[in-house]
Amino acid sequence: MAIADELRKRGFNVAEAANADEALSILHSGIPVDLVLTDMKMRRSQGMASLAATIQAEYPEVKLVLASAQYDPDRIDEAVDGFVRKPYDASEVATIIKALLDQ
Repeated sequence: MAIADELRKRGFNVAEAANADEALSILHSGIPVDLVLTDMKMRRSQGMASLAATIQAEYPEVKLVLASAQYDPDRIDEAVDGFVRKPYDASEVATIIKALLDQ
């Protein structure tokens, strides 16, 4: 979760979740969430695909950014707002997030 620390240093408020179930708990808690950055290989609980579907259905205003070292960004679903290649470049991630939040 080093990227979370880097984003905090850059002024973003960050909540961390170890898996999709924790991410959904944060969303359902009422804490304001503007964007979710998730790894394509998120440890399976509910799973990343299900997390993405839930965000799209229940929280359409929340931006979704996927991260992967191997996935082809040209093949991402239209429900996804952004893609970040791993290993993370903190400046690139921050730039993508800022651009999405400024829309």
